[in-house]
Amino acid sequence: MEFICTSTEPAVQTKAGKVHGYRIDGIYTFKGIPYATAKRFHMPEPIQPWEGLLDTIAYGDTAPYMEKKANGFNDIRIAHRYWPQDERCQYVNVWTDTLDNTAKKPVMVWIHGGGFDTGSSVELVCYEGANAAKYGDIVLVSLNHRLNIAGYLDLSAYGEEYKNSGNAGMADIVMALEWVRDNIANFGGDPDNVTIFGQSGGGGKVHTLLQMPAADGLFHKAIIESGILYGGPEVTKETALKKAELLVKQLGLTKETIRTIEELPYSTIVDAYTAIRPQLKELGIAPSFAPVPGDYYAGQGHKHGFTAHACTVPVMIGSTLGEFPNPAFPKHKYERSEEECIALVREKFGEHTDEAVREFKAAYPEKSVLDLLLTDVRFRKGTIEFLDKRAEQASAPTYSYVFSYDFPYNDGEPAWHCAELPYVFHNIDLVAVCHNADGERLQNEFFGAWTAFAQTGDPNNAALPHWDAYTKGNEATMLFDAPSVQKVDYDRKLMDVVWEVNSKQSFFK
Repeated sequence: MEFICTSTEPAVQTKAGKVHGYRIDGIYTFKGIPYATAKRFHMPEPIQPWEGLLDTIAYGDTAPYMEKKANGFNDIRIAHRYWPQDERCQYVNVWTDTLDNTAKKPVMVWIHGGGFDTGSSVELVCYEGANAAKYGDIVLVSLNHRLNIAGYLDLSAYGEEYKNSGNAGMADIVMALEWVRDNIANFGGDPDNVTIFGQSGGGGKVHTLLQMPAADGLFHKAIIESGILYGGPEVTKETALKKAELLVKQLGLTKETIRTIEELPYSTIVDAYTAIRPQLKELGIAPSFAPVPGDYYAGQGHKHGFTAHACTVPVMIGSTLGEFPNPAFPKHKYERSEEECIALVREKFGEHTDEAVREFKAAYPEKSVLDLLLTDVRFRKGTIEFLDKRAEQASAPTYSYVFSYDFPYNDGEPAWHCAELPYVFHNIDLVAVCHNADGERLQNEFFGAWTAFAQTGDPNNAALPHWDAYTKGNEATMLFDAPSVQKVDYDRKLMDVVWEVNSKQSFFK
């Protein structure tokens, strides 16, 4: 394995100045390249040029969280890590196997999850991009941006300078994409072939970018992973303004003194926000943050209609069968009889049990009906709603998937939230649970589909069965499983009955 990091090489010229990275085993890595700067609650501005060589060999700071992250993640399922936090968090990371500015490799820009409140480009161990660049013939970019209060508090009622403060985090991402457009050729990438992809909150950000005119032309394909929720509250201009009004009042500020909020310690603002949460709850306003619809952002496409530009962008979208595991899930499911499993399902599904079991067995005939207790409905039903709306409107193809694989872990659990990410990044070696008989196959299938889609807008590749675009009358979905298989309109009735139960009660006691 070769390592290169001299005092001058490797180096790449960017618009703002030269950046200095390192090379391992043929892959060039540049971490923590600044792409913008911004005053609190203001739109981002291009980074100021620098002289000489800027070291970009370590990740940049990540956006501050409002709450301390509990160390309760299951690192066997998906390993987490954390990094220093600062409001000045606008950094990109780049992995590439060439610095030839004529190479024109497809560019994949990763947008991290964590809703619009938490997360970073370094949070999951499997976000490392070297293997993607090594095996995928792509240039991989990831980024940090403002979150929660700093990214999405709508102070527009307090002055023109705060007109787009409710979308500052998304404006950061737009500027990161502008950085890609202006600089990625020198890292071997093609600025005219950029795919944005993200999971969970990152998938939500991809969906948001499709609906933002400021982002038009900065990307050419989009992948949304577990990013569309069904039945959740949507941020409106009115609720966003009310949230800001209550916070400003709690801080003891007025329209005349509002600029003080730019200088307060971030922790002071967070404490004030924590104090108003009960009021938000009483008003039916979600305490989490999200982009604010208006001139800058057209609102959720599957609810309000897609923009003309969004309709021209090829999209791949999907979710996992299990999404969020629960410790109350009964153990030893493969040792239980079907009658015993149905009896456990009946405790929650009641009068809907027979219908739910029938639809589950039709959709997933090889699985235990006990998995009904873990079957996700919010992401899948939201995805179906998105797919149906795209089928009505879009001229570009849309591809649907579900990761339905049953992991040989904890007596068998269906794929959970984030479960596809080690495969997507070609990093199964970094996540313990992926070390099983199907690991390499699933990695080849996922990675092959994601990189083929980045190349051409079509995920079909030699590792997978044929995958049709989702259209009205051919509602095709690729199930990544053992084995992977395409099915057509296979789980709509299942989702309806699960939603009927889930919308009335919790799945678990």
